[in-house]
Amino acid sequence: MSTFWGTPDQSTTSWAVINRNRGTFNPLSLFANSEEGVWFDPSDFTTMFTDTGGTTAVTTFGDLVARIDDKSGNGNNATQATSGFRPTLARHPVTGARNLLTFTEEFDNAAWIKVGLTVSANVTVAPDGTNTADKLIESALTEFHFLSMTPSFTTKDTASFFVKAAERDEVSVFLSDSGNQGVNFNLTNVTAIPTDAQTSGSIEAVSGAPGWFKCAVTKINGVAAVGFRIGIRNGALTSYLGDGTSGVFMWGAQLETGSSATAYQKVTTKFDITETGEDDRWYLSFDGSNDALATAAIDFTGTDKMSVFAGVRKLSNSATGTITELSADAGTNAGSFQMTGPAATNDNYRFRAGGTTRVIADTPTNSSPQPTTNIISGLDDISGDEVIIRTDGTQIAEVTSDQGTGNFGNHVLYIGSRAGTSLPFNGNIYSLIIRGASNTDSELNGAEAHTARATGVNI
Repeated sequence: MSTFWGTPDQSTTSWAVINRNRGTFNPLSLFANSEEGVWFDPSDFTTMFTDTGGTTAVTTFGDLVARIDDKSGNGNNATQATSGFRPTLARHPVTGARNLLTFTEEFDNAAWIKVGLTVSANVTVAPDGTNTADKLIESALTEFHFLSMTPSFTTKDTASFFVKAAERDEVSVFLSDSGNQGVNFNLTNVTAIPTDAQTSGSIEAVSGAPGWFKCAVTKINGVAAVGFRIGIRNGALTSYLGDGTSGVFMWGAQLETGSSATAYQKVTTKFDITETGEDDRWYLSFDGSNDALATAAIDFTGTDKMSVFAGVRKLSNSATGTITELSADAGTNAGSFQMTGPAATNDNYRFRAGGTTRVIADTPTNSSPQPTTNIISGLDDISGDEVIIRTDGTQIAEVTSDQGTGNFGNHVLYIGSRAGTSLPFNGNIYSLIIRGASNTDSELNGAEAHTARATGVNI
């Protein structure tokens, strides 16, 4: 597997290199015979802009995307004129996002609450060889000396971090505000002593990084953990008189679900997560509130066949979310389609398409609890009265009800909501390919395999 995906500045980088782990299938082949449609690829920085005119390229994960260009050759670019309604460019490792904290190497950031200590940033070499480790410095008062973060997640089982002794060689870590779920670590004796039976701890030296230790704390039972808190210690006391200069070095904090600490993921913001040795997956993040993109009207009147391939991560099942829709309302407009996730509150996916009558194909109710990542394919043949929905390369449902007559229409294509105003999608879109044609087996398999690799799904 390739480990190079480049940096946010892609101006001199070959996208053939960047995308070599997409496999040999090129989605452009789906449009080789002038098929109408779109191909949106958020992994290609050169196609995205912070303005609708396409003059200012995105440069950073976390940028709002005002325009994404169509790579099919049809010129059906998608835009959003209103700044507050734009999706956000983001990335996470192919292994998924596990670290629930943010600013995991920036303890001076305001997201970290400091009590009785200050942070001096980037003062020494971290375990990864970069000069990014911070120093936690105790105040010259008698008090607790700690920093903390409480993410808005409900289950947090394991915390881990990297620490190195400075003037102090002891730290305490707690997974609850009440301080009754924690472990005391001594870096000189290399010991981890739980404060009670609700937690366990481990400490191990980091190979190739002298003086650095990886410490982990896991909740065993009792009240659910609510956050991460690390404090400097002085002997047996957690509240003590500091001298205003002593402290410890710290780097790489992680909070995650599960009963053991996994490989560290660097989180700058929730839109920028990386893991050493793992490829990134890039996507557009839709907030489930008002984020949306739209093309100009696309003329599909020359075909009664439609193929939609979407790589998505669905983050909520609380209300219908429109992944993409041709026309302002596929329920009422002839020659249209809509792909939703979920459909109503049924924890599933739906593909609705047809001519003068639109027909629905659903995955089973409660078949995809959130969050979940999938490749969703919707296939339609109006004259053949066949609408199909596929998940992760497998056909889930085929409906052969009458779809009426006619071809698909000349409609606007919406992404992330219905008509840009309702049924917002809460989740990520990694790839979107829409083709006004049917497919050979090779084309179907190739399109789904490419979408799966772009999304990080194995099929």
